[in-house]
Amino acid sequence: MDFLKHKLICDLLQAVFVKGACCLLTAMFIGISLLAWVASSFANEPAPDLGQIKRVAVLYSEPLDFPATVVTERGIREALLNNTTFHVQMFAEYLDLSRFRDLKQRNALASLLEQRYAKEGTDLIISVDVPAANFLLERAESALPGIPIIMCSISEVLRERLETSPLRKRTCAVFEPANGADFVKSALSLKPNVKHAVLITGAFENDELRAADLRKTLQALGNRLQLLDLAGLSIGNLIESVRKLPPDAVIFYSTFFVDGNGRSFVPREVLKIISDQAPVPVFGPYEQYLGYGIVGGSLTSLGLQGKKAGEMAIHVLQGESPSAIPFDYGEDTCITAFDWRQLQR
Repeated sequence: MDFLKHKLICDLLQAVFVKGACCLLTAMFIGISLLAWVASSFANEPAPDLGQIKRVAVLYSEPLDFPATVVTERGIREALLNNTTFHVQMFAEYLDLSRFRDLKQRNALASLLEQRYAKEGTDLIISVDVPAANFLLERAESALPGIPIIMCSISEVLRERLETSPLRKRTCAVFEPANGADFVKSALSLKPNVKHAVLITGAFENDELRAADLRKTLQALGNRLQLLDLAGLSIGNLIESVRKLPPDAVIFYSTFFVDGNGRSFVPREVLKIISDQAPVPVFGPYEQYLGYGIVGGSLTSLGLQGKKAGEMAIHVLQGESPSAIPFDYGEDTCITAFDWRQLQR
């Protein structure tokens, strides 16, 4: 809608609602006119071709009450639904793989996905996070044969496995940036007198893979920092250990989906508990952690990761082979942000 339409609408609204010069009937007439102008402003915009319907199934590792799921989904939908080439029909499956981990559950899940998508003309599958990617690496050949796949928000540790998998010929991926070195360097610049680096992560496969780059970076600083590895503890033991940390320590929090006793958690909720109990600063790698106890720094945006996957999906849906699309290593999916309250600590 151009400037002149804006100006005219404002003048009309002022006449109706400010000067009180018009009766109800006149106001209704003007309201209908405004709707007509709004509709006309979009008349020349291209619309998706409803004759071309693309079916996309998105497999989220965790349920919708996980913040990471929400922000990644928002990014995927923004890219897919804003395209003007075709109409995208999206199907969402929240696999909840950190809570339902046994073989029987996975067999049932594979059967369900096969029934829903293998024989229904599905054009593309997008997986989100490490557990869903691992699930596809194990089950897609039999349960979802031939369907192109995009793996989103996965650790670069999975790259070699994907490269050597039969799925590679129909799969491309958006990796989370392996920026552990920059992340740790930024944290130590804010607290240069640190002597103890505390690594906190859970006991689930996703926890272990996501912490790999961070652990490697901290271990390489062994001549400067003593690493206190608190991976895989029960939630009770973890909180007790955090309370006793020395003042010259700093915490590096990765994720915490499952504790050492097999209990499932939402990582951001565990982060808040840790931050409240810790006598030292906490650093974490994800944008959705901001405001829940981390100091900040260079943070991976899962929303941008999702948008990347959605943009990649457009290319695949237009006919490009996934194997011809280079892996995206997520270098431009980071933001820099800090929590002023935590900086005071």
